[in-house]
Amino acid sequence: MSFKPAVRTGEVNEVLVQWRIDNADAALALANTGPGDSEHRVLIRRVATGEITATEAVAIAVQRAGVGTDKPPLYIIREWDDYNIPGTTALRNNFADSEHPYGVEDLEVFRKLELEISRIRIVELAINPIVGDLDYDHMKAIHRHIFGDIFQWAGQERIGPESSMVRFAPDAVNYAPGDSAAPMIPYRFYPGSQIAEAASIQYASVAELLLRAPGMSRREVIDRMSEHGGELQTIHSFRDGHNRTLFVWALQLFEAAGYPADPAVFVMGAALRESLMHARHQNQATGRHDAYLRTLDAALDGYEPQGSLVEAR
Repeated sequence: MSFKPAVRTGEVNEVLVQWRIDNADAALALANTGPGDSEHRVLIRRVATGEITATEAVAIAVQRAGVGTDKPPLYIIREWDDYNIPGTTALRNNFADSEHPYGVEDLEVFRKLELEISRIRIVELAINPIVGDLDYDHMKAIHRHIFGDIFQWAGQERIGPESSMVRFAPDAVNYAPGDSAAPMIPYRFYPGSQIAEAASIQYASVAELLLRAPGMSRREVIDRMSEHGGELQTIHSFRDGHNRTLFVWALQLFEAAGYPADPAVFVMGAALRESLMHARHQNQATGRHDAYLRTLDAALDGYEPQGSLVEAR
């Protein structure tokens, strides 16, 4: 079975519209982002109903942000610092003008616009998903589609840093999911030089899992998906937007393995969203994926395998 609501050709009903929106809201929730302002919600709904295209919605969002619309000259990322606008901590981006030749530098303005555009493009992918083999190229194609309006390097593997990439999040080892008392602690991702080899191992294992899934027990399949999902999260292949890309890819993996997930269970405020965030960080800190397993087990509860969709892809 699939969670995508079944409708007649040409029909767009409220259930389908909400399902499309939930896909994007869940992906953004896993990037610690709420639903956005009222104007953005109207725009998202117009895309979800098919009233306007995603490209039209992106243009509206850019105009509303009041940023430049000139793309900066082509550049090559050779090291970690090349991602940033020279002299700033802002990422180079595609919203340049004469005063900002490398893109908008205001971090707050850029972050709001970047989140809005990515949500629009994820709604679009709920309508017309990228078809692939759930391999690394498939993941890169999803990232390129979501972030191609924003970054020249969309869809490209992260370059650097030479040591582990570090980000801070609540302590998921000594505190329960959603505990406001949890202090922020560092979590480490793979150095850039180790990404390609580590990713190739994981995507090869995913391919093997999809071939074997029809003959495996439910627990075995979910255990393997939990393990690979945790590793791909820690590898963190992209400079920015990895979590959103991984979520879109993972929903396709769940369906291909015969255990589709309802994205609504992961939106902001949902208990399983907190559990998944906690599992992600606990896995990074300890290498264990049991919290992932419990979360996916709950998310996929009551659904029987429908066989592999590998041939259909």
